[in-house]
Amino acid sequence: MNNPKNPRWIEALEDYCSEFNIPKEKLAQILQDPKVNPMIRGKGFEYSSLLFLQENLNSDIYEVSKPNMNAQSMQHDVDILVKHKPSGATISIECKLSGKGSFKKSKNGLYYSTVKCMRSRTLGEELIKQRAPQIGVTVPQLRAHKDSYLYTDFDLVFSSFANAFYTTEKNSGAYVWNPSEDQITFLKKLLNEDKSQLQKATFNYILIAKASDVAPIGGYSECTRRDCKRQKVCPFVPNYPVVNFEPTTNLPIEPWYPIYKIDKLLEEILSKK
Repeated sequence: MNNPKNPRWIEALEDYCSEFNIPKEKLAQILQDPKVNPMIRGKGFEYSSLLFLQENLNSDIYEVSKPNMNAQSMQHDVDILVKHKPSGATISIECKLSGKGSFKKSKNGLYYSTVKCMRSRTLGEELIKQRAPQIGVTVPQLRAHKDSYLYTDFDLVFSSFANAFYTTEKNSGAYVWNPSEDQITFLKKLLNEDKSQLQKATFNYILIAKASDVAPIGGYSECTRRDCKRQKVCPFVPNYPVVNFEPTTNLPIEPWYPIYKIDKLLEEILSKK
């Protein structure tokens, strides 16, 4: 029975700690461990993106869910699934953190960040030989991208922009929100928020792109793998795709968009389903 003074999520957390012999008074320290924190933040971003879509997409048109799937060698795990109710078509979303501390200024004065977008498991040689003909690429091509996603593995990429402003504290190893004054100026202009609200606002500023555009085959970039024989039309998503920002408005440059453009991208994908 739920105790009105003890919300269900607290009860569930206490049950979890009890079942796995985790001292609940040390849980925060465990979650801050440098070996644990990146995985927790990545999984947390999947759920915060899920909640955003459930709260902001028209529920008469879209059904948003998080499928319970076991990652298999031949089946890509789906972070978020969006179903278009009128047509029954589905759109899959891959959620990835921006590279830690990756927001920087290039030599020509333009700002950019990166997205950490790679497979958690590298394909072995036998699996490469088995999978290559099934996905329509050559064995050497897949071997050159054995840790990369094919652009057809998912429809959209979501990235947590806030992670680009986190750094690792030297003494404790803890992840801390640590934008420079120059970066704070950039964020204040982009988000139209004062400094005290920037961290929360940046978490809500999710970057999105079509997987077909992030891969070089979309025409916005070239593959940098030396062994790739199709660098200008490579079908694999780069491990660290770059997000560039427009110098006057600070808005992301195509193929990346802010989350409020989600309806536009969904409609574009659905038109080709």
